[in-house]
Amino acid sequence: MKSKIILTTILIYTLLFSGIPEWAKTHQSKKYPSSSYVIGVGIGKTQEEAIENARADLVKQIIVKIKSVTESTEEEIQQDKTIISRSEILNYVKTEAEQTMPNVKIAEIKRVKKNYYALAVLNREKYLSTLKIQIKDIIMNIENLKASANNNLNRGNLLVYFEEFNKITDLIPELLSKNEIYSALTGSNLAQINEYFLEKIDTDIKNSISNIKIKLISNLNREYVPGKPVENPIIFKLEYQAKNSSIGLKGIPIVVKYSTGEIIDRIKTNDNGIGKTIFTPFPTDKDNLTGKILILIDVDKLPDFAMEYLENVQTDFTYKIKIPDINFRIKIIDTISGSSKLIETLIARELSKYNLKISQSSTYEIRGEVNMVQDKEISSPINKLYYTEINIILKLLDNNGNKISALTIKSSGVDKTHIQAITNAINSVNINSKEFLKFISSVF
Repeated sequence: MKSKIILTTILIYTLLFSGIPEWAKTHQSKKYPSSSYVIGVGIGKTQEEAIENARADLVKQIIVKIKSVTESTEEEIQQDKTIISRSEILNYVKTEAEQTMPNVKIAEIKRVKKNYYALAVLNREKYLSTLKIQIKDIIMNIENLKASANNNLNRGNLLVYFEEFNKITDLIPELLSKNEIYSALTGSNLAQINEYFLEKIDTDIKNSISNIKIKLISNLNREYVPGKPVENPIIFKLEYQAKNSSIGLKGIPIVVKYSTGEIIDRIKTNDNGIGKTIFTPFPTDKDNLTGKILILIDVDKLPDFAMEYLENVQTDFTYKIKIPDINFRIKIIDTISGSSKLIETLIARELSKYNLKISQSSTYEIRGEVNMVQDKEISSPINKLYYTEINIILKLLDNNGNKISALTIKSSGVDKTHIQAITNAINSVNINSKEFLKFISSVF
């Protein structure tokens, strides 16, 4: 009985597989050995379908070989702020492998009963020769772009430098995918390929950028009266320190700002890398004794690729605040709320920030008047509300009553009652320190 079962099994197997090519059963071919060829086997109801499946199977064999190489040597490569792993390179590899199709030969096609069987073969040596040429062409292109980038940097064209390196990073995935195929088919990388990983390109850029500085070149005072624009501008140079010279970098956007964040100016360097701007000294520390200005590359105006490399290129300029020994008297006229004393206190407090004192015998008077700008009822789903908007007009007068400068302070308030809305507007008065300094600096 047992022998009959075995005999029946053999008979069924013979009937099923009789006539089917050996290479279709084993995925191996004596005529096209694996040492010299990559093969693919396809089966289909039509000849075209079998050929298409054979080609797809060959591509799959290449990708399987690549996976076996890359899974044991997984590593991450930095491109801009995106991490690309070798496994992700397989996305490029699939496309690259599919592009081997012109080199694929359909070696055999056989029809067995209702199916077609196709054998696709790729000559390793011929394809590797082509692949090696393609890799060398990409490397040559990269080297030419690197040379162009460095030449442009040495001529002060920093933006072109980054454009060239951006083109290089676009070539890296293609280079790596071709190298992965080369490695999978030969078992080794090309000797120079490590020079073209994105992390190496990133290091090359950072090494160059480390030689870019912003240098102050104007002779600036280190002590200023606040609130008045300086007579002499800040002059600086954005430069690249080459081996034997300093090269100005042209057309680069620069932002000048106080250390507290307020923007002073946005400019571009000229053809020599020079930039200049006028500023108004203000204190930036808590004690109102010193000020600090930052000069940095305006990375928000740069291409994304360049931003991360240049965001830390900056310099600063620190100065002392010099306040003259001047007194003021204060007089506020408030016929609206009767809160003149409160406003006088706010002004006195602002003066005290700079050690300026109040004296009724002072040569200078800060005279203010509270004016109603808006006073109206506003609709509310719950109840009636009042909205009040006021202006406090300050004038700085000399002993003869002549106006030296003026400042308008705005405030507003809302409440259920008209009187409380006015009170809220007075209580919400906020004096801008910089504007107030400009106001009183007319007599410094």
